[in-house]
Amino acid sequence: MNSLQEYQYKLSKIEPSFTAEFISRLSQNSKAIEICKKDKNTIGGKYKEDHVFDENQSVKWNREQVNIENEKITILKDEHSRDAQRLLNLMTSDITNSLMKEYGFNSKQVQKIEGKAYSDHHSNIDDYFFYLEDIADFAKEILDLK
Repeated sequence: MNSLQEYQYKLSKIEPSFTAEFISRLSQNSKAIEICKKDKNTIGGKYKEDHVFDENQSVKWNREQVNIENEKITILKDEHSRDAQRLLNLMTSDITNSLMKEYGFNSKQVQKIEGKAYSDHHSNIDDYFFYLEDIADFAKEILDLK
């Protein structure tokens, strides 16, 4: 079992709705959103009002298609945002519980430590976890001083 499979298994045990299907959907939605954003026919991931899907169809039909496709993109983005937020909430909860258990911090201390690590390193998950552990170790050393 690779690390992604292990994490998917762990997620499915903690939160049954976090299945491999959920993780796969989150990944696919993320990729689809990136493709929409990179499409030269879109602005911010949505089609321009005057975009032509089919030159053989009427202007009205093309406008309707723009509305239909933009609605699909909106739904995709909303679904992705909800799914990503659920994962972030679970990760934050796991981290909070782990830091409280491992280091003996209270919830306010954990909130400050996690908040600092997240604000400084949320764009790179590996850096985030490294920095989180580093700042937790440092905070524990300070609190242990007599």
